[in-house]
Amino acid sequence: MNPPSGVAPPIATLRRDIDALDERILDLLAERFVLAQSFGKDKPLEGTLATTLSTAALPALRPQREHHILTRLLARCRKKGLPEALVVQLWRQLMSATAFVQRAYGVSYLRDDALCLVALGACFSPHITLLPQATEGEVVAVLSQEANAFALVSLSTPHPASAVKEPVSEEPVPWWRYLFSTHAPRILQALPSRALHETNTTQRVLLLGRLPSSFIDENAACKFFLVNLQAARAENNPAALAQDLLKQDGLADAKPSLLGLHEKTILLCCRAASRMTSAALLDALSAFGEARHIGSTHDDWTCILADKTRHNPPPTPDAVS
Repeated sequence: MNPPSGVAPPIATLRRDIDALDERILDLLAERFVLAQSFGKDKPLEGTLATTLSTAALPALRPQREHHILTRLLARCRKKGLPEALVVQLWRQLMSATAFVQRAYGVSYLRDDALCLVALGACFSPHITLLPQATEGEVVAVLSQEANAFALVSLSTPHPASAVKEPVSEEPVPWWRYLFSTHAPRILQALPSRALHETNTTQRVLLLGRLPSSFIDENAACKFFLVNLQAARAENNPAALAQDLLKQDGLADAKPSLLGLHEKTILLCCRAASRMTSAALLDALSAFGEARHIGSTHDDWTCILADKTRHNPPPTPDAVS
């Protein structure tokens, strides 16, 4: 019997409706996992991939595909008034779990890096293989030793070149210095985390890995570069030379930001890099030394997180969830 018009249904009825919805959600999850298990085993490759990759060689994680999924779902959830941060975290966990069903993979990280530990809990299924390491060099080295592994690293957000000081000689080699070689892994993704957002931290967590070029989007908003500054020009003051590089006319449209300086090598991010090709950016950077494009991300430094104050009503005494 339905309650009179304008009268809220009793709590017991609401809870039964929620239980029924939970069962429907669970059924849909089971259906998604069945599809994930069949994908890769039965689906033939098409186009150029068919001649370059076997199905078994497909990567477990595909950041470009994840970006497109989240972009579509976030547009939909905004129309429905759903909390964006919750949708991002739920779907990242779900995509990680279904990816693991298709192909087991591991993630290396610095064992005492709190930001990476937060990202592991927020963005990855608990079923993945954890590969904790003692140094940043070991974190990157795992990607050469394990066939299907990725790595998490933390990095400060862009800051003005004027804030960069000469590095102390005793400082350990940062992880990004290991990405200069031709066959080194690449930066694939900037990972969002509610905990990072709420603490208003100036750091982000990046995902490293090895992907075929077919799975890398050259139109990503942020491109990362390393530049080994020319010895003669960098001998006296590498930090000053880095500042000169950021002011170069040919880079202005790409909005470059200096992220790190170690000895005579700098790490920078071009945050509007979609306006210039990687080749054009490399050409501009080569005036200062040997340059290499080491990866791209779609998410910029905002990492698609909603304002933490939105969709957060005060709790009620008779919660029905």
